[in-house]
Amino acid sequence: MHFSHIALVGLFIEATAAISAKNFIYIVPDGYGPASQTLARDYASLLLNGENPKRPVTYQLPVDKLIIGSVRTQASDSLVTDSAASATAFACGIKTYNAAIGVDDNVQPVGSILEAAKLEGFKTGLIATSRITHATPACYAAHVAHRDSEAKIAEHEIGYGHPLGRVVDLLMGGGRGFFTPQTTAGSSRKDNLNLLDIAKNSGYHVFTDRNGFDLLRNGLGQAAKLPYMGLFTNSHMSYEIDRDPAVEPSLQEMTEAAINTLTAATADSKKGKSQLLN
Repeated sequence: MHFSHIALVGLFIEATAAISAKNFIYIVPDGYGPASQTLARDYASLLLNGENPKRPVTYQLPVDKLIIGSVRTQASDSLVTDSAASATAFACGIKTYNAAIGVDDNVQPVGSILEAAKLEGFKTGLIATSRITHATPACYAAHVAHRDSEAKIAEHEIGYGHPLGRVVDLLMGGGRGFFTPQTTAGSSRKDNLNLLDIAKNSGYHVFTDRNGFDLLRNGLGQAAKLPYMGLFTNSHMSYEIDRDPAVEPSLQEMTEAAINTLTAATADSKKGKSQLLN
């Protein structure tokens, strides 16, 4: 089953006697709750059993083996939340108003799990099939009053004007239009800031097409050196069913490349990586 915006946060933590794994993976499917999970499970069970099974078997979704609890993510100003308030709840551990990106009810910035990981010396990554500046990924690396301030979110994501500087070592996804000046075709900015150039000048390896991604060689090539950023579309990337493989890498491809890159970058460290995919 394909979801339009699936968010995944992973945090590699230092191994201890009580915790043997170096990986901690935190999954946030945007807009997905118990009702969606039940529908998916029932649909899969129907396909497995047919219409009139004598002994019906309930299909177990892969996610059923992962869930260990639940969290209430309603906004502070509404029982019906949006992606911004709920992602801030997940990323920062607070309830806030709808449309807030990494800020509290007083519009003061609050730290995210990704930023905490970065400050602890971890390598971090942010991946999206939506715009990289969309509400869910934004809450892990930006702090703005409203989710529609995607131009400012783009700045924060590369460390330009971010209170902590650069907190993301690896970015891939859509939303290139918020990184290019208004004079560029497909730009979504209202100023002449060229964040692609700013990113390059701050050390990022930047690429904007499939060829650039392929040079990563699944995260094992010479081009896969941190920090790097790949933005493949001006807005959201295509749904998987519509994706042209010659133009856009898949979520799986980006994930594998990111994991390989970040694993290599932390090979000599006791600390691993923090990663968000949307």
